[in-house]
Amino acid sequence: MGYTFYTASGEYSLGLQGYLAAMGVQQLFERIYGPDLINTWKSGRLYYDRTFCDADVQSSECLVIDDSPRAVQGAREAGTTAALVYAGPPPAISADAVLSSLAELPSYLVDLGST
Repeated sequence: MGYTFYTASGEYSLGLQGYLAAMGVQQLFERIYGPDLINTWKSGRLYYDRTFCDADVQSSECLVIDDSPRAVQGAREAGTTAALVYAGPPPAISADAVLSSLAELPSYLVDLGST
């Protein structure tokens, strides 16, 4: 579908590289972001502003997918589309979509691409 993947995690990048390599998916990511690479914790808009700047991408062209309502809020404040993956009743936050699992992501991306 032409998407470029990055991580945006609260975990340090070196640890993430190990996890993703063990799962056999590290090569799918352009860059593996953790707070150590952008000098800020994943606690709000600043994290995403710095990530997008470092990746040289416009926030309006990005989609953030996260299981944390706080992370989704920060991503939206940074000007991006954000989907929350949340199995229970969705919390009262502003998200562009709420997916009950990552299994719903492919159809969401197809729908998003057709709009």
